[in-house]
Amino acid sequence: MISRGYRCPRYDGDTDDTSSPLPDTTSAKIIPRRSANVTTPFVKPVGQWLTNLRRPSGLGKNPERAQQRAEQLTAIDPDLNPRTLGWTVDWQRHHTGLRALLDAGASLDEIMPGVTWRGVDIGRWLTRQIRDWAQLNEEEQRRLGEVGVKPAARPQKTAARTASC
Repeated sequence: MISRGYRCPRYDGDTDDTSSPLPDTTSAKIIPRRSANVTTPFVKPVGQWLTNLRRPSGLGKNPERAQQRAEQLTAIDPDLNPRTLGWTVDWQRHHTGLRALLDAGASLDEIMPGVTWRGVDIGRWLTRQIRDWAQLNEEEQRRLGEVGVKPAARPQKTAARTASC
């Protein structure tokens, strides 16, 4: 969960280590443990801020501190930086949309091109994933398989007819 705005230091009963704010903000902090939140100041759009964190050197130029920040963010969301996992933010956004539609009760058969989630055409994306299954990496295939997506059935080749004389 990502929240915008400032928070109370006693967010859920644990003390908060605010000694190492994330870069490019004066008040953004990782809130570890049970709450799993990232807070940013109101002046910075959350999506753009997270995109900047995903960029090379986005977590700071000090390698030790950048590693610590990466570990904190990964503890909140292991998929925060999809580039390191082998797919794009766009692929992850579509996959999240697919899961949301399925969680809301849709079936895979109902998610055809034109079915959208938050303005993203999940149906068209799903059709491409099924068609281009061999081009997906193993983790993408596994994640799609977890929700029941399978590669397109290949048409069976029939034996070539031979002319008989």
